[in-house]
Amino acid sequence: MRAAINGGAGNKTMIIRPFQVYIISTGVVFDIPLGYEIQIRPRSGMAMKYGALIINSPATIDSGFRGEVKIIMSGMESKFEIQSGDRIAQAVVCKVPKVKLIKVEDVSKTSRGNDGFGSTGYR
Repeated sequence: MRAAINGGAGNKTMIIRPFQVYIISTGVVFDIPLGYEIQIRPRSGMAMKYGALIINSPATIDSGFRGEVKIIMSGMESKFEIQSGDRIAQAVVCKVPKVKLIKVEDVSKTSRGNDGFGSTGYR
């Protein structure tokens, strides 16, 4: 996904400052079929170069939404510049499974159990 910055006085650049949150237009509208979603994810190059984050990653755009896709972005390190046309995110089309949740009293046992953060792969 590319930035579609339409600043005043012909300014097509946006400065992203550390720890500030910005909404960046893309100029893109999707007609997503029922049963699908689009997930918006960060680009690894921007994360590596600038510490750029997509705050709600992965962002979900459901099949009922028909507005312009906008990216909620922030930075972690130094300020950086985004120009109109820069690639700022990627979109992935995903099928949404239909599931039925059932309330139960107990869940099945696993070797991990209820060990939480940092517990996968460390046994």
